[in-house]
Amino acid sequence: MSNKGKLFFVRGLEQDYLRSWNDNRFTNALYVSDTDGTQVKKLFSLPDKTLGRIAISPDHAHIAIEAFQYGVESSDAKPSDLYLYDLVNR
Repeated sequence: MSNKGKLFFVRGLEQDYLRSWNDNRFTNALYVSDTDGTQVKKLFSLPDKTLGRIAISPDHAHIAIEAFQYGVESSDAKPSDLYLYDLVNR
């Protein structure tokens, strides 16, 4: 798949684990779509973590993904984890 003309986005927030989705089309995951919002495809998810910020490498070959997990209390929050998603060899 060529990454030219594609949008990469994350859908999912801490609150998604505390209530059911009204929109069952999306889950807490990294997605790709055409620039007009069509051809949406789920690429990556972590069921026990909330995906946060993403950054695409300058060569468009990888995406760095921040993932975190909230505790019951705000003081229970754990440090973020980073994952590298390979867009070329998947």
